Amino acid sequence: MLGPVAAEQGGYITAQQALLGGVPQWMLVKLADRGFLRRVRRGVYRSDLGRASSLREETIAAWLELDGAVLPWERGVVRAVISHASAASLLDIGSIVPGLPEITVRRAVRRRADVTIHVAPFASEDVTWLPLDEALRVPVTNAARTIIDLLLANEETDYLERALREAFVDRRSARGALAGAASRRTRARGLEGRIERLAVGSWPA
Repeated sequence: MLGPVAAEQGGYITAQQALLGGVPQWMLVKLADRGFLRRVRRGVYRSDLGRASSLREETIAAWLELDGAVLPWERGVVRAVISHASAASLLDIGSIVPGLPEITVRRAVRRRADVTIHVAPFASEDVTWLPLDEALRVPVTNAARTIIDLLLANEETDYLERALREAFVDRRSARGALAGAASRRTRARGLEGRIERLAVGSWPA
């Protein structure tokens, strides 16, 4: 069971997924001790031993830790999505340097010291499954939702304007997309003025 799961997730597998396939936690630990798996973070392992740890890998593993309780081919509703600066980095928009992995969940979960967890609503329209390689796709907030999240987090305007220019072709398309994303955020009400100023600043007359 470990092989098919790893093949669907770019080599990654969670302890919960392994257990669904009849492989207990102690066996994963044993496989890691023997060098057949590499422990990425608590409850998340990887079979590809040739790749060194990276910020991107930390983000992937943080998402899997929060939403890795189902087998990849049985995944339905997204319960956790990569967001904020982590999403901007994966989408390659703006010049924001991510720190800890940032994940948005709909309902409060136990806090982790090594991941920033945001609790906020998100709709399917806010999420894109981003292909990172041939065998791995991860849920990431799309460009509009990512920029709205960063706007609410008071990210620097210069960074947001650059992200907007890289994500959209003109002011009109940016306004519409941001307004739609804002309407699905409970805390985003009343953002019309800030969105307009951001759009005008990104494409000055």
